[in-house]
Amino acid sequence: MTQTLLRNLLFTLVAALLSVPALAQLQGLVLEETSRRPVANVNVYVENAVFGATTSPSGTFDIREFVPGNALVINDAAYELSRTVASGTTTTILLKQKIYSFKSWRESNPAKAETVFLNQLPKKSAEGYRCGNTPGMMARYFENTTELKATKEIRKVSILTTARNGKSSFGLRLIAANSDGTPGKDLIYQAIAVTPKKGQDTVTIDLSEFNLQLPKYGVFVAMEWMITEQNYTVETKTEKIKKSKDLKLTTINYDPVFNATVQDYGPVTTWRYSGGNWKPVDTLKRYKPEFLDLDVQLVVSN
Repeated sequence: MTQTLLRNLLFTLVAALLSVPALAQLQGLVLEETSRRPVANVNVYVENAVFGATTSPSGTFDIREFVPGNALVINDAAYELSRTVASGTTTTILLKQKIYSFKSWRESNPAKAETVFLNQLPKKSAEGYRCGNTPGMMARYFENTTELKATKEIRKVSILTTARNGKSSFGLRLIAANSDGTPGKDLIYQAIAVTPKKGQDTVTIDLSEFNLQLPKYGVFVAMEWMITEQNYTVETKTEKIKKSKDLKLTTINYDPVFNATVQDYGPVTTWRYSGGNWKPVDTLKRYKPEFLDLDVQLVVSN
């Protein structure tokens, strides 16, 4: 009886080990479909996972913990959404450039403009969203309310950030909301690189040159972390433990931190993109019943 039980347990253990997908190192190359030129500084996400990478100046990327057969997702402002299943340990992804649509643009008249500031920013904030060591995006949603019908044009965006050096940068995107309130299509089909100052800083980006009309269902102001050498930081913290030596913890992170304010009322307006999917932060269960609302301000006018 004991030997039979032991054999069954051993069989169960072996079967469990065999069912665990084998991890491999994936090396990839991202090219523009028509010209076959390398595409630099785009984020490659492993679908429904926390892994990913940012392409180098030569268009290459490396994902060290990858299960062959999983899908890779590229969601970039300048290119069509891409989903590629990588069956081996090397892959090449071809991206198709987006074509501009001018239907949502209109002529502006700054002399008669009435300006509205949406979401008051604090001078300082101790809270915020960190990248960790995988790519991702954070976005703040702004509803197109009845009160904003006379103020249709997007003028500026201000974002409160914290950076450990003056060389870090992130990508800024404006994304139209779908009718169900989820992020939809980009309003600007080009990468906008933003470089915040060292320390905590409110960085303001002037968007008036684009003559962007506020979408019918609102807009998401999205900030994209890039896994690059210039954004790389190492944090060391000391944890005090009773009756023992202090424990030093080292954490790898990529700048900047997108600052946020704790909110305990109203609808959730902050979203996170990871693993090829957008989710409102309340579904992450971390801060319930409160959530961290991104310190982002949108300036619109008529």
